[in-house]
Amino acid sequence: MDKTWMKISNRKDKAYELGVKNFLKFAYSQKVDTQKIPCPCTQCNNFCNQTKTVVEDHLLTQGIRKSYTRWIHHGEQFRHQNCGDSTKHGDGEEDSDTEDLNDMLHDIGTAQWGDNWAGREESTDDSLNANHSDTNNFLKLLEDAKKELYPGNHFYSKLSFVVTLLHLKTMSGWTIKSFNALLEIFSHALPPEATVPKSFADAKKLIRDLGFKSEKIHACVNDCVLFCKENENFDTCPNLNCKEPRYKMAGSRVPRKVLRYFPLKPRLQRLYTHKEIASDMRWHKEKCVHDDNIMRHPADSEAWKHFDRLHPDFAVDPRNVRLGLATDGFNPFGTMSSAYSIWPIYLVPYNLPPWKCMRDPFFFLSMLIPGPKISERNKQNRAKNDCYTTVGTKSLARVVEEKKRKEDVELSEIDMFELSRKSKKSGGLVNDKAKETLDKMRELQATTSMTSKEICEQELGYVPGHIRGRSATKKQAAEVERWRHEIEDSRKRADEAEKRAAEVTQQFTAQQELIKTLQQQQTETRSLYDKLANQLKDLRK
Repeated sequence: MDKTWMKISNRKDKAYELGVKNFLKFAYSQKVDTQKIPCPCTQCNNFCNQTKTVVEDHLLTQGIRKSYTRWIHHGEQFRHQNCGDSTKHGDGEEDSDTEDLNDMLHDIGTAQWGDNWAGREESTDDSLNANHSDTNNFLKLLEDAKKELYPGNHFYSKLSFVVTLLHLKTMSGWTIKSFNALLEIFSHALPPEATVPKSFADAKKLIRDLGFKSEKIHACVNDCVLFCKENENFDTCPNLNCKEPRYKMAGSRVPRKVLRYFPLKPRLQRLYTHKEIASDMRWHKEKCVHDDNIMRHPADSEAWKHFDRLHPDFAVDPRNVRLGLATDGFNPFGTMSSAYSIWPIYLVPYNLPPWKCMRDPFFFLSMLIPGPKISERNKQNRAKNDCYTTVGTKSLARVVEEKKRKEDVELSEIDMFELSRKSKKSGGLVNDKAKETLDKMRELQATTSMTSKEICEQELGYVPGHIRGRSATKKQAAEVERWRHEIEDSRKRADEAEKRAAEVTQQFTAQQELIKTLQQQQTETRSLYDKLANQLKDLRK
């Protein structure tokens, strides 16, 4: 089948449209038209199943992945491809995963050691032979990329086979045990000459020379320092307030906490080994359309422009890399009962266009920091020395207004401080620091003419009950003000209801008294009627 249409960049070309139709015809040759198939467009990359119409739209609008030269996800067999790829398609269709891998390795070698890196072992220059062992390891890796998995197999090299298996392991969530079991099956199923690794550890050793290494750095259990550079030989934390031991036991070399660092420099270098990505790294300067009223990219933000004004020497070269940092803690085991957590540090190159800079391939995992959010030592220090609040700013406003409504008293700023430092369990203040601060402010209130607000500003640096700090926003202040108005309105409505109830009660009492008077008059009238009736009866006699 002709696949030359896949390399046509113009997706409006008739040959490209015809190729898309032939591809869909081949993919649905043994399927129902309503069935979904993996979409090979540049966005879905065979990971998303789509309907026939959606796949056609994606291929015509986004293009097909050009490296997908063997349609193994759409019914093409390995043996069929092996019979005559080169003879059927000519030189234009010689691309394969193995050749792509060779090109990638050559690019990495050139980026690290220069254009003539492959011939350095014959050089007599000491400066060129400084990384002689690294170059030899990389040359060995290149040989593995060219070496067939077993004689006669033109689809997989030794390296591409391992890389494919490791990729499948990652994407499918295989365990190491299942991966080792699969390798054992391959070792029995494939010819004896097949260079299949014996275990997961052997597979990792094979690709280790690609340069994706991590550095293990010992860290203080309370995150005070890293035991590197000037602290490398210390056995305890150099922080005078910590002094925690570096290792788990005396005489042991097992660290209590290890930070894993993934070197950034080689990863940035590899961004420039690919021609297309190297061009995209200048996109923010050369191709980004700037509009004062629209922000399409971080380059349109005020922070970016401010940085350019502060560092014009850095901004003048568009190849200089600008990185965004992101982090958050999560439980890697997915069970809420586990107290273990870990903090990954990610770096994102903002030089790239917006449709690339936030994609998975360009998320750089820079560090892995194990441990909970707040260490036990930090919690103890905070409880011991800090006069922290137990009620947030918004909640405090509600508590104060509720107390005013129930007890009908006006609370001073010092009273608000006491309310915000009360322990929810014991009902007292959270710690001795809070009690000491409160006693001092009460003493100043009794012995001086300073107002509560002035005392709080002097002792605390702020006024309790007021929106303050970086976390306070106009929106929060507006919400608190709205709650206050709602409480005042409800209080007014309650007062009006009480007045109306009192008036109704008074009217009801007056009506009751009137009814009693009428009943009394009725009784008197009835008795007078009886008396007259008796007199009339006597007269008749």
